[in-house]
Amino acid sequence: MTGVLVTCASEPPGLELCRALAMRAPVIACGPEPEQEMAPLLEETGIRYLQADLSHSRQRRAVLFGPALEAGVDAVLHAPSFDPHRPHGNADTLRELIHLCERHPTIRRFLYRGTADVYRSGPGDPAVIDEEHPVEPDEEAPPWLRDLVEADQAACAHLGGSRLRIAVLRCAELYAEGAHGQLRRWLDSQPCLRPLGFDPVVNLIGKDDLIRAVSLALRSQAAGVFNIQGADTLPLSQLAAKEGRSCLALPDPVLSLAYRLRALAGPSFDYRTNRPRFHFGGVVCGRAALAAFGYQPRTPIRWAPQGLSPPPAVNTVAGKDPARRARGAPGSVLQARA
Repeated sequence: MTGVLVTCASEPPGLELCRALAMRAPVIACGPEPEQEMAPLLEETGIRYLQADLSHSRQRRAVLFGPALEAGVDAVLHAPSFDPHRPHGNADTLRELIHLCERHPTIRRFLYRGTADVYRSGPGDPAVIDEEHPVEPDEEAPPWLRDLVEADQAACAHLGGSRLRIAVLRCAELYAEGAHGQLRRWLDSQPCLRPLGFDPVVNLIGKDDLIRAVSLALRSQAAGVFNIQGADTLPLSQLAAKEGRSCLALPDPVLSLAYRLRALAGPSFDYRTNRPRFHFGGVVCGRAALAAFGYQPRTPIRWAPQGLSPPPAVNTVAGKDPARRARGAPGSVLQARA
């Protein structure tokens, strides 16, 4: 790499990932937070930060054919918004971003950091999922999950037919402070409830392994779809125990009703989205990533002291609640360009 554009500086692990990449190549990082808020986090890193909301077409073009072109960036790392409570348009953003990169004079590499949540999970599906497994949401999946599935399929549609070297990483759920994983929300909804007679196995990835996986994939020329495993594979009940949470098993009809009632009090864990996983489980196989660019998980999650797990709603990259962030705030240099 001679330079990399990171469009997802606000998605955990955000700036930690940018710092790791900056050790090998110049980095331009984008996010909706004002530059004056991010500057203290970027001192002495050499990272150039741009306030930009890439869900807007004008700002996508301004970044790519302005700072990215001037810096000779040859690789783009993109991730969608994983926050179920923010407006979505991940698929549309990704489609145009790839089209613009295909016409860009210096960009040759495109890495999409997606999620393994896009895989189908049902009674006839295997416990270990490889990259050939069908990608589709449950019939009752909420809009934010269907949007992530559409974005994944949009990236895959360009594999083999683009001049870009495109890699799609379907990552295990990131288990870290500030991440928007459903299992973090599940642990925060006390007591933790699971279906009676089911204790499915889940796989989680920590931020250190995720950063290493992305770094290895960017440095390689590997193209295609790759599952990214985490080092921790454990049943739901054991996950709750590691975080000092109580875990109660209930019949599915009672469980569904309990979570619907909780939802009336405000945003909480979405059982409807996770019902297939809570009954049938399924963890990703990482053999393809090991063969293509040498990634395998090696850093287990550092579990918080029992009962002291931090709440998942705070984005520590920006130090703010994502629901209160100003997106595309006035005064952005890129807005002036557009």
